[in-house]
Amino acid sequence: MERLNMNIEDTASISVELIEKINQLCAQAEADEQVKVVGFTFGKTSGADAGEAIADVALLHKWEKSLRRLENVNALIVAHCEGELSLAAMSILAVSDLRIGTPASSFGLNGKEVTVPGMLIHRLTQQLNANGLRSLLLLGNRWSAEEAEANGLLDRLASQPQALTEDIIFGLNPHAFNDIRVRRKLILEASTASYDETLGLSLSASDRIMRKG
Repeated sequence: MERLNMNIEDTASISVELIEKINQLCAQAEADEQVKVVGFTFGKTSGADAGEAIADVALLHKWEKSLRRLENVNALIVAHCEGELSLAAMSILAVSDLRIGTPASSFGLNGKEVTVPGMLIHRLTQQLNANGLRSLLLLGNRWSAEEAEANGLLDRLASQPQALTEDIIFGLNPHAFNDIRVRRKLILEASTASYDETLGLSLSASDRIMRKG
């Protein structure tokens, strides 16, 4: 089972360089069916200033396109959170399937980021309780690791998140990796798509898997 990994600073700003790295990672995953896991590690940069706020809507549009592309890779998307995550890191976290943090990790929008959160509000509102999100996305407060886990932003906490991830992946049903992008899409759209809209996609995906044997 092949894996791809990317290390990103917890307070990294949205930039052309970061967008290109994500697109390159997606291209690798799309080109190689043996890639079953795409991982991101958000490392702690102690004392670092938060990334600059986005000033160009064209850049924000390219960023959202790269996240959408990531959201459609046919691999398990894993995030390890070890620092004080801000907008860019949290946006990637929001499209990840497995989210492991350390007890010291925290989450929030820094400075002017709170006024330009992109599609982060949409994604997290689809996934989490809107009442809890008001503190994070509307009032601009930070969540501790414990708050993030309690609200569903993190799946688990561990002092060594990568070691825990290895244990989780090792214990997964091997068939879970088959057409994972389709099941991810069905989950994300379940709250907004009608039964009839979902039925065709679901049957098509099921037929494709059954034909593979």
